[in-house]
Amino acid sequence: MRFNALEDIDREAWLTRAICDALAIQRSDPGRPIGNILDRCLYGTAAEQWLIEHSGFTNNDEKYQDLLDEFHNRVEIKTTGCVNYVPFVLERLEENAKEPWRNVPETVMVFIGDDKTFEYELHATYDFNQKRKLIKR
Repeated sequence: MRFNALEDIDREAWLTRAICDALAIQRSDPGRPIGNILDRCLYGTAAEQWLIEHSGFTNNDEKYQDLLDEFHNRVEIKTTGCVNYVPFVLERLEENAKEPWRNVPETVMVFIGDDKTFEYELHATYDFNQKRKLIKR
């Protein structure tokens, strides 16, 4: 899966999604400037919006959740700047998964996104095993 966020997704829907996420984050962390939060949300929600528009995913309305796949399974969507950062993203998710209140989904899709060109590509999909370690599909 490869796409350009400026060309391949509905910009208005993407912006609305990012604003909603940014406002929710700011409510829980009022010390962070909304502009910085919105920039990060735009970067991160592009992959979510593409999956909604092109892969049959839907929004997961549960608090702090991303998407539901076409079978209604919860999926966490992560975007990072390069392949070298992926292990850190996975490590953080594994740590978060140890805290049940975080309700981390069993499936994680990691995209590599360029915040200058808005080119995105699915790096890999991972699932948690019984030991709560992420295993690449």
